[in-house]
Amino acid sequence: QLINNNMIWKSLGHSDLLVGGKPVLIRSLLLCTELGDFHRYRVCSEAGKPAWARLAKDGSGKIGALVTGPYSDMLKIPQRESNPRPETKESEYLHT
Repeated sequence: QLINNNMIWKSLGHSDLLVGGKPVLIRSLLLCTELGDFHRYRVCSEAGKPAWARLAKDGSGKIGALVTGPYSDMLKIPQRESNPRPETKESEYLHT
């Protein structure tokens, strides 16, 4: 356990990461691609439950987010389509 700037960092146990703060529910992640574009991805656990995020700090002091399922299980992150969707005209929405 490490106290730094009023944040209590606790060892994760199975890695060199320290975690702090309370876990919060998340439903999406905003990730940057190699080209610098940001895309929002919906995330959930394999059981379909929302994911959890906590602050995490590595051994070098960099702070990020640790995202896990509710019971530390695997997450589902959908793959982005390589081809953009064709644009639909407003009239197509009105007649459906």
